[in-house]
Amino acid sequence: MEHISSLQNPRIKFLQRLEKSSERKQTGQFVTEGFRELKLAVDNHYELAELYVCEEVFYKKHNANELSQFVGKDPITLSSQVFEKLAYREGSDGLIGLIKAKEHRLQDLRLKEKPLVVVLEQVEKPGNAGAILRTCDAAGVDAVFLADTLTDLYNPNLIRASLGSVFSLKLIVDRSEVIKQWLTDQHFQIYPAIVEAKELYFQSDFRSSTAIVMGSEAHGLSGKWRSQEMKPVRIPMRGQVDSLNVANALSILVFEALRQRSISVG
Repeated sequence: MEHISSLQNPRIKFLQRLEKSSERKQTGQFVTEGFRELKLAVDNHYELAELYVCEEVFYKKHNANELSQFVGKDPITLSSQVFEKLAYREGSDGLIGLIKAKEHRLQDLRLKEKPLVVVLEQVEKPGNAGAILRTCDAAGVDAVFLADTLTDLYNPNLIRASLGSVFSLKLIVDRSEVIKQWLTDQHFQIYPAIVEAKELYFQSDFRSSTAIVMGSEAHGLSGKWRSQEMKPVRIPMRGQVDSLNVANALSILVFEALRQRSISVG
């Protein structure tokens, strides 16, 4: 089993370079930290290129049987000093994986009958995007479309905020025009969340093929998602502010869709 104790090791330098989005895109690889996140990635058919473990940290929280779940991938052990340089969060459990990125193409998408999907237009904060994906996973959303996205799916903050649900969800990354046309061709009812909409969200019917569309907190939805054939909805505001955090607003809408579809969440 290979052991690394030097920060000058080429493998370690490569992992550090992957902190930059440009390096992740160029190499098609990214780093994920934590047993839960790595297990979700592997279980959802992401390819684990390399596995690193700091045994002093890992075995405080886990056992050898858990490590053996990553079948066929012998871990490279790290000294505490090296691991501390690579870890990006407090309370880490000593496990880091180098993973090959997937292509999230529309032509590969397969959905069940009358699906519930979410469209995120130009969401730029990784933490917000991760929280939204976590909500979508919890609500059983069938797919999430990232339209004209301004954030990197494999940003460590996004992965952490999503609790690894970035790996469990069906994700599509494309331009708004392409996604909108696909939804129209597939006969989706498209519900953009817009502050000035006349219809309240609980007055809408989310039981057929439904796409809920959310924009960025800074700018809301662009004109691409405000055409006449769509059905804008809003959440009533009783206070002095006129909007919610985008992740909170989405939670209200997707769980209303669940209620209408008579799915037990108890």
